[in-house]
Amino acid sequence: MSQLARAGLLGATLVATTVTAITAQADVLGLTARVNASQQSWEDNHQGSSSGFQGDLALRLEHPVPLIPNIAVGAERKNQDFPGDGESVNAELYYELVDLLDVQFDAGLGAERWTLDNDGIDESDNVYAIGRASIGLPISSLGIEAELKRGLDNDSVEHDRRRAGLTYDLVDLIAVSATVAIGYQSEEMELNGTDWESDGAYLGLEIDL
Repeated sequence: MSQLARAGLLGATLVATTVTAITAQADVLGLTARVNASQQSWEDNHQGSSSGFQGDLALRLEHPVPLIPNIAVGAERKNQDFPGDGESVNAELYYELVDLLDVQFDAGLGAERWTLDNDGIDESDNVYAIGRASIGLPISSLGIEAELKRGLDNDSVEHDRRRAGLTYDLVDLIAVSATVAIGYQSEEMELNGTDWESDGAYLGLEIDL
C-alpha cells in the first residue's frame, strides 16, 4: 500500500472516529425544557378557599461526566388570591439514577427563593429534595410520570408538591422530542404557621434536545 493510500486510510479513520465520538456525546448531552400550568383551589381550616392560575417552568441540562450532578433551573408563579400568591426561582443538582430505554428516574436537592405578594411575609429561602420518574409504555406513544418535591429546611414558606400523570409523545426523533402530559397534583404550603392545601389537574409540555 502506498504512503498516499495509507494517509488517506488514516484520515478516513480519524474522521470516522471523530464523528462517532461526537454522535456518542450528543446522545448523552441533553437540554430539556418543561412548562406546567394548572387551575387549582387553595384552602385552609380558618380562612376559607380561593382559586386561580399557577404555572412553573424548568430547564434541565444533563451531561456525561461521572459523579458530577446535572443542573436544573426553574421558576414558579402563583396568582390565586391567597396569601401564597407570588413567585419563586430555584436551582437543582440531581443525578440520573436510572436511564434504561423508556425508564428514567432522577433524584437530587434544590434551593428556592420565594417572593410573595403578601406584605406580611418576607422573602423565604428553602432547601428541598426532588424526585422524578417516567416510564414509557411498550409499543405506544403513551407513558406515565411522577414527581415528588419535599421541603427539608424551610424559612417562612414551606412548599411540598406531588404529581402523577399520563404522557404522550408528539414528536420522537433522534435530535428532538416533544411530550405532552396531563395529570393530577397536590400541594401544601405553610405560610407563617398557617397550612394551605390544594389539588387539581395540570397540563405540561416537555421538549428534549
